[in-house]
Order: sequence, then structure tokens, then C-alpha cells
Amino acid sequence: SWANVRRSFDDPVPFWENTTRATVNLLEALRRVAGSESPRATFGLASTSEVYGVCLGGGLSIDETYRIAPVSPYAASKAAQEMLVRTYAASYHQPSVITRCFGYFNARRPDLAPTNWALQIARAETGMGKNQIAHGWLGSVRTFLGMSDVLSAYWLAGTIGGLHGGVYNIGSETSTSMQAVLERLVQLSTRRDLVRVVDAALSRPVDIQSAVPNCRRFQLATGWKPLWEWQSALAELLDECRRVVRETP
Repeated sequence: SWANVRRSFDDPVPFWENTTRATVNLLEALRRVAGSESPRATFGLASTSEVYGVCLGGGLSIDETYRIAPVSPYAASKAAQEMLVRTYAASYHQPSVITRCFGYFNARRPDLAPTNWALQIARAETGMGKNQIAHGWLGSVRTFLGMSDVLSAYWLAGTIGGLHGGVYNIGSETSTSMQAVLERLVQLSTRRDLVRVVDAALSRPVDIQSAVPNCRRFQLATGWKPLWEWQSALAELLDECRRVVRETP
């Protein structure tokens, strides 16, 4: 499915069509081959913490029993995707695992705010961009994983038996503000004249104030734990964005 929360506010329909249609097509394909002698494949759904919506603040960590209340079209489409998977599990006995990943750093996702900032910084360092770093609202409290920790979690979710039918949070339990993430990126830059500029177009109509997971269910089931602190993963993100900028014609 497409993953771009901010863009989904501007053009909701493609997100609904892409997410729900692709999911039901895959589920139907699995249902129609279920009569073969081969073991039934497990359907692994990479959902999102965005389905929880605007969560309570005050340092509350969110476990899988927290109510689903999406506030963006993207998150609503992912919640519908989850319902489809649960329906096929109940009606057709389709083995499935649903994971809800919280924040992570990914240099190949320029729609994510930290990646967007890191790319702006990388361009500024090479002289290809301005010394201004445009950003939206910085008050949100989030947690962040490095991509290697995310991928190892997905691998475990898809390969360890006994997880069928479960919903599992994946994320770091060390929280930080978006402002702190941006400040750290500026500190890591080789330029000392970077200026932060608010761009209203980068803010969401409705944003999430706090998204801090409780991942004990997944940790107990798989033994998974993050290996990277967010500061180290952020430095790796900036280095990867520098490579992306150098390799872009």
C-alpha cells in the first residue's frame, strides 16, 4: 500500500483503492489455492501505529488493546486493511499476523519528516540546496527504529510459529520529540549556518501528539529487541541520505 500520511489528506481516494484492493486481491489469491496439498502461507500484514490515532499524552505507552481511531485517510485505509485480514482469518481460516510498526528512519522514504530533513541537509552540504531546513510542527513525541531493527522484526513475525492471529506492536520504547530529532540532525551536519524555517505545507491538518509503543507482546513471543539507539540510527540515516544525494544525477 502507499505510505504517505501527509499526501493522503490531499488525495484520499487513491490510498483507499490501493490499500484495500491490493489486500483483498492477495487474500483472495491465497484463499483460492488453499485446497492444494502445500501448507497454507501466512499472510503478514505490515500495518501502522497510525491506526491508533490521537493518543493520550503524559508518557502513556500504547499496547495492542488500545482502541483504533485513525485520524488520517492513510491510517483509515490501514485500519480497513486490518479488518479485511481479520475477516479472512475468521471466515476462511487464513493464517495471518498483523504488525503495527511505530516510527523508523528510512533514507528511501522522503515523505518521512526525518528523511526529508536529512536530504535537505545533505543537499545543503554539497551546495545543491539552500541552508534553510523547512519543517512542519515539531511538538510530536515519537519513537524511532533503525531499518535493520525493523527488518529483523518483520522477519521474525513471518517465520516464527505461534504468532498466527495476533496483532503486535513493533517499535522503540525510547521516546523523543520531533524537535530533538531535527536539532540532532543539525548538530550532525558539516554546515554551521543552517537555518530552520517553518513550512505550513509540511504540517498535517490533524497530527499525533504522542506515539510511544508497548512492545512486550512481540518481545515475549519472539525475543526481539532493538539493537540501535535512535541517535545512532539517525546518524546512519544522514549518511545514507548523503549517499542518495551524491548518486542522484
